Amino acid sequence: MIRAWTRSKAFPPAVVGLLALGLILGSAWRGAGFGFSTIDPAELGTSRTALDGSLLLTRDVDDSAETELIAIALADGSSVASIRLDRKPHRIVPTPGGVSAFVLWPDSNTVTVFDTETLELQREFALSDVRRATELSFSPTGEQVYVVDADGRTVVEYRHARLELTETRRFELDGVGPVVTNRRATRLYRAGTDSVHAYFAQTADLVESYSASLDGTVRFDEQYTALWGVSAAGNPVAIDERTGRVYSPAAGFVPRRAPAVGARAAYLSSDGRSVAFFDPRDPERPDGVVTLAEPAEFLVAAGSNEVWAVGRNGTIVTIVGGGVRETFNVATGGFGDAVVARIDRAGSFACF
Repeated sequence: MIRAWTRSKAFPPAVVGLLALGLILGSAWRGAGFGFSTIDPAELGTSRTALDGSLLLTRDVDDSAETELIAIALADGSSVASIRLDRKPHRIVPTPGGVSAFVLWPDSNTVTVFDTETLELQREFALSDVRRATELSFSPTGEQVYVVDADGRTVVEYRHARLELTETRRFELDGVGPVVTNRRATRLYRAGTDSVHAYFAQTADLVESYSASLDGTVRFDEQYTALWGVSAAGNPVAIDERTGRVYSPAAGFVPRRAPAVGARAAYLSSDGRSVAFFDPRDPERPDGVVTLAEPAEFLVAAGSNEVWAVGRNGTIVTIVGGGVRETFNVATGGFGDAVVARIDRAGSFACF
């Protein structure tokens, strides 16, 4: 499947122990052993926020059935690795910790796992009793994995740890697209043709449905305040996770596709020339609109408050807060799918 690779006085023992513990904790703090940043903000300058992880892009290879998979560093936009695959992936799903990415293939039950920074092969395995995996998603901690089989209703739940999947149960959920969980994975959500369904995770029983016809993709913002999507009529939609209230805020344009979500939800206009941002705490109207000099093909949430607008010709425009910060080129363009793998090195082995 993979064709080519490219990258004085004595102190009491208790006091000594406390001093030693303080030194260890101080060292761990400085060395990020507990997940704290060790970067001096002065070293970053004023133009860039420190981002750890990769943007994974696919691009068709000319006159070939092959697809190039490219990893772009979120820290500086440089190309850090690329490989050629003998066919186009069906889905690329990073783990919640961002270190690995699970890849699904068309008409296959095979899953391939790559390192998101080096694109080195980590694992490859077949999902037993699954005909064709159409969707794969993780719980926020990475401990559960939900795979949707070819019929679109059968969901297989797996226990995940150290890139190993162990099947735990099977059930059916109405809807389309991947299974989405809330913060504690106590509820499961799927978008339907005329509503979004919420299920009790432990039993897979339907809890409630929200009257919102979406395009099949719903996403939580990073605080799990609301589910975000695009309606069948082409309008932004937000569903409050706590109350179930459905908002249809006016963006002033028809969104191009599902939003990029971090601290806010960002929608790209159909002409690719403007980005509208929505605050999950006040989703009824945009809290900012950014105009792009060149049209973008899609948006990705590179950081909590940073969005990248990726253009057809390989240009990436970084948007921070309410304006454009910088523009850079990563390749000749022609990108297909794109996902962000933001790395959290303080997570569990399942999260990685």
